[in-house]
Amino acid sequence: MTDDLYHAAIMELANRAAVDHRLTDPDVSATVDNPLCGDRVTLDIRLDRGRIVEIGHRVRGCALCQASTSMIVEIAPGATVAEMAAAEAELRALLAG
Repeated sequence: MTDDLYHAAIMELANRAAVDHRLTDPDVSATVDNPLCGDRVTLDIRLDRGRIVEIGHRVRGCALCQASTSMIVEIAPGATVAEMAAAEAELRALLAG
């Protein structure tokens, strides 16, 4: 993938997360701060019988942070909490090399 295509894909995803969409009555809400760069992401999750049915978000961070949030918001609905935890573990292993 060329740098231009990579940049365009990241920016397209980032733009999807640019507008806050917080849930008014989430089952779970979590905020994570990155002390190195100051990024802050808040995710609100609504569950139904162990499955994610809706995700809200607020992102204050760089394009990569916004793009990552956008991807989570798009893929998580319909997944179980266990499936998302497994995806996190797989990603951590991939990033560790």
